[in-house]
Amino acid sequence: MHYGEIKNCDIANGEGVRISLFVSGCTNHCENCFQPQTWNFDYGKEFTEDTKAEIFAELDKPFVNGLTVLGGEPFEPRNQRELLPLLREVKAKYPGKTIWCFTGFRLDDELLTDGSYPRCEVTDAMLSCIDVLVDEPKPISPLIDLPQCVLTPHLGADTQEAQDNVGIAIAEEVIAALRGEMVPNAVNLPALQAGELAVMKNFLTLGEDLGKLYYQLEHEAIEKVEVIYSGALAEMETSMITRAVLKGVFEPILKERVNYVNAEVTAGGRGVEVIESKENTPQNLLTVKIYSKGNLFTAAGNVTPEGDVRIKNINGYQFDVEPMPFMLAVNNEDKPGMIGQLGTLLGAARVNIATMQVSRNLQNGVAMMLMTVDNEVVPETLKLLQGVTGFSRLRQLKM
Repeated sequence: MHYGEIKNCDIANGEGVRISLFVSGCTNHCENCFQPQTWNFDYGKEFTEDTKAEIFAELDKPFVNGLTVLGGEPFEPRNQRELLPLLREVKAKYPGKTIWCFTGFRLDDELLTDGSYPRCEVTDAMLSCIDVLVDEPKPISPLIDLPQCVLTPHLGADTQEAQDNVGIAIAEEVIAALRGEMVPNAVNLPALQAGELAVMKNFLTLGEDLGKLYYQLEHEAIEKVEVIYSGALAEMETSMITRAVLKGVFEPILKERVNYVNAEVTAGGRGVEVIESKENTPQNLLTVKIYSKGNLFTAAGNVTPEGDVRIKNINGYQFDVEPMPFMLAVNNEDKPGMIGQLGTLLGAARVNIATMQVSRNLQNGVAMMLMTVDNEVVPETLKLLQGVTGFSRLRQLKM
């Protein structure tokens, strides 16, 4: 038996990642065959023990789902007799992997019918080794004869370079999914062009960061989430950003993984109403309003022209702070000495303040400090800070 090609890491000819063996020889001689050179039984290379060892070396890899046999025509009688020992050995050695076979013969009318050309003394045994048989030539559409019809072949990542690129793209998307990041080509997400995703990436980060603030600052169960898009932001594909907000809201409190795919389902499963609204204003702003038992929590932010994410507002306190992995949010009496006490105690605990901003609310005499620190503040230090007279609330934020 001869073969024309062996494809490693093939994802176009069966389920999962496979190794595909293209055998030579076919007497069907179908019209418009893409590979007429494979009709010749002597086309390509001779199948040897070294060839079989190459196939088994690929099947040894845990990510390879199985073997696919195609051609040419695997069910040519002379090919069946050569393939049967190989397929039996694959089934015995790799019981957890599947064998797929593509044939131009029909199963009922030819392969299982006595006296038909392809049926021989080993046909039943070969069929018993195959998990999935793709049979029957598909009828050609009459559209093919129309002069205005232009047909192009679908190569299915046919070149080695394309196979490599597809494999790399899949690996990158799996890594992104495991990290809880955006997966561009997920079938159950809104479709985004590559350029749109590049522009939207920082807004997704902003939405997630604003969502993360709620359960780190509040504790009441959520009844409704309203996401408001202002300015040019309202012209973007906003549904993905809303998903990012919901991901940020629920991720800190749930054991199960929350991602862009299941964020809306997660909210719905907890009876949380989600509303999107858009405002025609000069300022680009993303505002998140979270309603719970008569209370309203508000956070807002934007992305600078340079692409930097900024928190602009928390519950009416105005800021311009870039979110960082470790932050502190402090509500305190608006009087002298508050900032100094906080800085002194953090310094004594060897916690370095990277940035700090203070915002005042003149109506109730309470100020809010929002700062980024270089490392996580240990529970003992947090407890000490929370006991300082004049600090009404102090929370560590992890973004």
